[in-house]
Amino acid sequence: MERREPYSEKQINDINETDTNLAISGMIISKTDSSFVMDDGTGQLIVLNNDLEIIENKYIRVFGRLIPNEDNFNLQADIIQDLSKIDTFLYNKVKKILK
Repeated sequence: MERREPYSEKQINDINETDTNLAISGMIISKTDSSFVMDDGTGQLIVLNNDLEIIENKYIRVFGRLIPNEDNFNLQADIIQDLSKIDTFLYNKVKKILK
């Protein structure tokens, strides 16, 4: 059985071509049938996902696989976690401490 790389928590502006499995937290700012755009305050990222339950203006964390494209990167969602009920200020403060 092949072992998968763990997800690493990053901000969108820190993503580079060597990253594979990422966890990104941010707001959903727009969506289509097969993807949505999320913004974490440092940049925007297209997340590929067919989940019709996604709601705009919701704070979430996406665990997924990075897919490079000609302009930037996309993230293929594996898991989507609803973070809308947490204190985003404290959450971001903890993330900075743990870096």
